Formats: sequence, structure tokens, C-alpha cells
Amino acid sequence: MSINPTKIGVVVILACVLAFCGQAFSQDEGEYIGWRQGLEYTVQEGDTLWDISEKFFDTPAMWPEVWKQNPHIKNPHWIEPGTVINIYVEDGMTYIPKEEPPPPEPEPEPEPVVEEPPPPPPAYWYPAIEKAGFIRKPELDSLGEIRKTQDGREMAGTGAAIYVSLNTDDQYAEGDRFTIWRPLDKVKDPFNGKFRKATIGTQHWILGEAVCTHISNGTMKAVIEKTYRSIMVGDQLMPYRNLPSNIVIQPGVPGMEGRIVMEENNSGIFGAGDVVFVNKGTDDGLKEGQMYSLYHDQNVKSDLFEDDGLFQESLGKIIVLIAQNNNSTVLITESKEDFNVGTVFRTQQLIDR
Repeated sequence: MSINPTKIGVVVILACVLAFCGQAFSQDEGEYIGWRQGLEYTVQEGDTLWDISEKFFDTPAMWPEVWKQNPHIKNPHWIEPGTVINIYVEDGMTYIPKEEPPPPEPEPEPEPVVEEPPPPPPAYWYPAIEKAGFIRKPELDSLGEIRKTQDGREMAGTGAAIYVSLNTDDQYAEGDRFTIWRPLDKVKDPFNGKFRKATIGTQHWILGEAVCTHISNGTMKAVIEKTYRSIMVGDQLMPYRNLPSNIVIQPGVPGMEGRIVMEENNSGIFGAGDVVFVNKGTDDGLKEGQMYSLYHDQNVKSDLFEDDGLFQESLGKIIVLIAQNNNSTVLITESKEDFNVGTVFRTQQLIDR
């Protein structure tokens, strides 16, 4: 039996799927869902089940089936206009396969553990270290001596061209850098208990820097790029000293004690910011970056202070810039008053007063 679609009224609602509550039958693989489909029709004035059957099924004989599909109609011979009835209702079951659960999300890759870099070691910044001199025994071998200046003057400054007579067979080339220095007097240690006023070595005074521009027949032409002090004919050259301006602090030698034997410019009074020489070196355990405290001679530790476990107050601090075998170049970093030759430095092991 067929349905005539041309006879469906404008109020007919299109086919719908109705899920029956409680009529889903589970299986391991999936489940069945009950459904119902059909047409809904709104009764018009004058409609009877007879008329409606003929409209939708082309025969009035189907009216008992329509009534059966609509148990809410009490009297098949009188239908209230506006009543909604079901036409051609069909029930059924549909199998819904069980949906496989999605695979679990992969475990997120653990964040790489980024270890914090260790803090930089404590350091002392001293850019003027490039002009700090030193005492050495024996005196440093010169690689060359300034014989003349390009303009014929005895003194030369930054930017001046100089001619150097080389004393070495070492090979140098254009662009090589050199440190200019001058040997000064021999320095004695007046506080050496074994050899009174024993010679520590020769003071090497740092004057500036020069860069090679040409070499020919044992003579090097160079240009002075930095001037720390006056440079003269007769001054010497050494390989460039690349000293670090950022001096890493090192632990001092326990029980270390020594004295200042000279200020770099041979001044009798000095303080913070001045470079001095002390009578202890690498043979005694001194290294670049070690720091020590300064005391006047009367502040040197005594038996009384040792028994009390106290030292007198330090009057300043020094840091080792350059350590030679029997002496060191140090910088006075702090001072509460002026110092002179003979000032004591030592490791501050106990508390200050």
C-alpha cells in the first residue's frame, strides 16, 4: 500500500525518529536503539478517520489502522479539530556499534630539567691592571729596545711611530701587540729576617702598548696605541700581557703574614687605589685574587690577642694582582687611613675588634 505525497497537508510534520526510553539493549560490541517513525497530521474542521484514511492511503478502509495508531482518540466518529494524529507509524530497532574509546592521550614528555647555572664566583673588577708593574729576579729578557721615534724626538705618546731593534729570533708579524716597559732600580726587602735588606728583584715599570706595523732586517716599526706613562727612546718591549680585569677572588693562605716593601711609584704614603709590592709570593702560597687585611706594625697579633681569640681591627684590604716567586704586586682596595712601607698584611682568621 502506498502513500500519496500530494495529499499531505501543509501542517504535516516530516518524519522523525523517536527513541524509546529503556529500550536500548546492550551487547558487548554495541547496542540496539528502538525507534518510531511516521507522519503527524493536525485534524481540520470536518475531518473523519474515514476521510483521513482516504487522503493518505487512497482508501477509507484503513481508518481502523489509523485509530489503532492513535489510542488517544476515544470516539473514531468524532475527532476534535486541532487534534494531532499519527499516520503510518512504524516501529523498529537499530543496531549502534559500540564506539571504541579513543586511545589515551600520550603522556606528555617531561619538561627538560634545566639546571640553573651556578652563580659566578665573587670577583673584583680592576681595569687598570694592564698598567700594574711587577718585581722580578732575574730581570726580564727584553725582546727589543726602542731605538728612535719617527719624528726624531726622545719621547713618544699615543699614535707615535717607533722603531724597535729586536733582540730575539722569535718570529713576529704585522698586527702583533706588545707591552712597553722600563727596568727601574733593584728593590730590597728591609724586613727579611735572614738577609737584612736582601734584593727581591728589579722593578718592571709598565709604560704602554704598541702594535707592529712592519718588520725588516731585525727592526720592527710599531705604533703606540696606549700610553700609561711617558715612553722614551731606550725603553723595552715584552710580549703583550693579557691580564684579566675581572679578578676572581681566591681564599687566602691560612696564617699568612708579610709586609709592604714599596709603593709602585715609590711614594712614602699611600692608600686605597694604590698599587704596592709585598714580600711574599708564589713560594709562600700567594696567588692572584687572594685578599688579605692590613694592619700597622703595632697591630700585629700578640700572645695576648691569641689567648683572647681576638685580633685588632684591620685598617684596610689588599688583593693580589700579580704573584712572582718571592714577591707580589697588590692593590689596596680599602683603607681607613694612610699606610707606609712596613705595613703588615695577613690572613684575617679571627674576628676584628
